[in-house]
Amino acid sequence: MNAKAKLKIVLDVAMTLALLFLMGYPWWGDVAHEWAGAGMFALFIAHHILNAGWWRSLGKGRYTPARIFQLVIDLLVLPAMLGLMVSGVMLSNHVFAFLPISGGMSFARLLHMASAYWGFVLMSLHWNMVLGMMMGSAISVFGKSRIHAAVGALGAAAAFMITGPATKITNLGALKIVLGVRHFAAYISFVMAFLLVTGLVVNLFS
Repeated sequence: MNAKAKLKIVLDVAMTLALLFLMGYPWWGDVAHEWAGAGMFALFIAHHILNAGWWRSLGKGRYTPARIFQLVIDLLVLPAMLGLMVSGVMLSNHVFAFLPISGGMSFARLLHMASAYWGFVLMSLHWNMVLGMMMGSAISVFGKSRIHAAVGALGAAAAFMITGPATKITNLGALKIVLGVRHFAAYISFVMAFLLVTGLVVNLFS
């Protein structure tokens, strides 16, 4: 495996970790969230530069249903990420505070929330679709035994990425008030069941 392929793996892992960190906004606060977001922005640009060949290949080859589905997901991730980045810069009080931006804060908040929630779903689907390719590359670099030891965590990571927005602490407080105790308990039970099934499915096919 060449240096570029190894760099791609490191970059993908870094983006996954950054995404998980960004989901913990209530615990880290504004400053850490903004710097992590700026880092994610840089990683996103680097990811597309390293994978420029994917864009060049769009007009080549046969489009199977699986390829069409993957293409749709990948193209939907792009506006979600751009929405996060643009709204993040507009809302920034620390990292990009030097920019002369005024007005449009209400729109920026709505855009940031919508892009975040849709982005988590779309990126988790994208992550799972490329997981097989990443696993094959990682095995060739680190060896099968080490990778197999880590496979048990893949399902948990996928489940967390998918259900993370549903269990965000600030959302749960509001949901408990709106739904009431009984319906809130049913909601948590459904989320936990979905999380368990997602983890099992990913581990089964990893």
